[in-house]
Amino acid sequence: MKIDEETHKQLRSGGVNEFPIANLIRNDDIQGFIDVISRSADINSKIPSSIYEKCSYINKELSYFEYAAFYGAVQIFKYFISNKVSPSSNLVFFAVAGGNLEIIHLCEQIECDFTNAINAALLFHQKDVFKYLINQDFDFLYSSIVYCIEGYNFEHFYQLFDRN
Repeated sequence: MKIDEETHKQLRSGGVNEFPIANLIRNDDIQGFIDVISRSADINSKIPSSIYEKCSYINKELSYFEYAAFYGAVQIFKYFISNKVSPSSNLVFFAVAGGNLEIIHLCEQIECDFTNAINAALLFHQKDVFKYLINQDFDFLYSSIVYCIEGYNFEHFYQLFDRN
């Protein structure tokens, strides 16, 4: 990969995937996204991993759909739904991690699996989403304590510890 030192420093400090399609999704640029998809890419393609991405949970080959969920790209997320793209089993995890309640409601409408949703809220400290899920009668899982520890979520760790 040929890249000048100044660009490398900028990308490194930004800490996000440098690929153009990733940038379009992060900015929820629906028109730019549709243009790229219609010209060269498959809607079911994946975002390539990047040496600049700081979040290890998304620095693997995520689908465009999952990436849009994580970054709260509502317009692009709706585009996937309207084009009947099948949601992955991890879509809710990325939606909850992103913390956008509108996307979470859209996941409910397309009947996604919310089994691991509490754990994503704990790991990524999504307090509003966590409250919403608890109000929807979702509860802690046995694995929730691990996600509390991994995410340094001591508030809920102690809550879980007191319950058990």
